[in-house]
Amino acid sequence: MHRSMKILCCSLLLLTAGCSCVLTSCGNAASSSESQEKLDPDKCGTFVGKVYKEVNGDFLSGVRVTAEHIKSKETYSVKTDSAGEYELMVPAGKYTLYFSLEGYSDVTTHMYKVKKGATVETDEEIRLASDGNSSGSPQNASETPVNTLDVLDTPTAYDSCDEAYSAFIDGILARSEYRGIDGKPVSGFAEMIDYVRFDMNHDGVDELIVTTGSKQVDRAICFYTFRDNMIRLIGYNFSGYYVSNYLCDNETQQLVTEWSDDGRGGAAWYHYDGETVRITKETGPISYESGETPSFAENCTKLDFKTGYRSDSEWIFE
Repeated sequence: MHRSMKILCCSLLLLTAGCSCVLTSCGNAASSSESQEKLDPDKCGTFVGKVYKEVNGDFLSGVRVTAEHIKSKETYSVKTDSAGEYELMVPAGKYTLYFSLEGYSDVTTHMYKVKKGATVETDEEIRLASDGNSSGSPQNASETPVNTLDVLDTPTAYDSCDEAYSAFIDGILARSEYRGIDGKPVSGFAEMIDYVRFDMNHDGVDELIVTTGSKQVDRAICFYTFRDNMIRLIGYNFSGYYVSNYLCDNETQQLVTEWSDDGRGGAAWYHYDGETVRITKETGPISYESGETPSFAENCTKLDFKTGYRSDSEWIFE
C-alpha cells in the first residue's frame, strides 16, 4: 500500500509494505552518535537497507540514517553509500530509525526490535521527497580543475572552450576512468555516455553536461565549465538514471532533463548561478501507456545532444 503524509507544510512520501509509518522531523535524533568501532559485535545486530528518491526511484547517497534506542535515547548513525545502501550496527534493543538529507524532507519509521547477531531490513521502502529546496543534495565542486582525461591529476590548459571540451570527451572515451555520482573517478570502462553543451548561466560560455556509467542504474551526471583556460568540475551527485532527453525551458532558459522507465517518467530543472549547480524543480513520476511518447516538461525545446554506447571496445553514437 502506498501512503503519503504531510508535515510542516513539506511533502514527504513513503512507500510502505503493509505497515504504518510516522513522518516527522528527526531534529535532535542524531545528537549523540556512538562510534561503531566501540561496539561489541557479539552484543549487536545490524540494520541494512536502501534509500530511494521519491520522484523517480533513483537511489540516494549521503542520507544520514540514525537509530535511536527507545529507552536510553542513545543514537547510532551512518550515511548511505554511492548506491544508496546502508549498514548500521547497534546494540540489541528496540529502535526508531530516522532518515535525513539536506534538501529533502525527513522520514521516521515505526519501532524495530534488534536481536543479538540478527540482521534487520526495514519492511518499508524508504523514499525521500524534495522539500522544495534541493540545493543541498547536488554537490558544488568549488570549480575543481580537471584535465582532458577526467582524472584528478595535473589539469591541462587550452586556448578555447571548443578545443578543451573536444579533447575532454575524447579522453573519457579513450580511458578506463569516468566520474561517478560522488564526483570521483570510477575504475572501469564507461559503457554509455550522453553529453550536451549549454550556457547555463548565460555568460557566453557553454557548460558541458556529461552523463556516464557502466550500466543504466549507475549513470551519473557531472557538470563542467571552461574558465581561465581550464575545464572545471562545478557540480556532481546528480543521478542520470534513465535520462532520455536534454531540453531548454523556453521561459526560464534552464536546462531540463527528462527520464522515463517502465511506464513512468518525469523531469528535473537545473540552475547554475556561476557558483552552484542545483535542481530547482522536479515533476513525476507520471504514468504513461506503452507505445506513448510522453512529454514531462511543457514549453521546452529539445537540445542537440550526443548519446553513445560501447560495443566490443568501440563507441557507437546514435
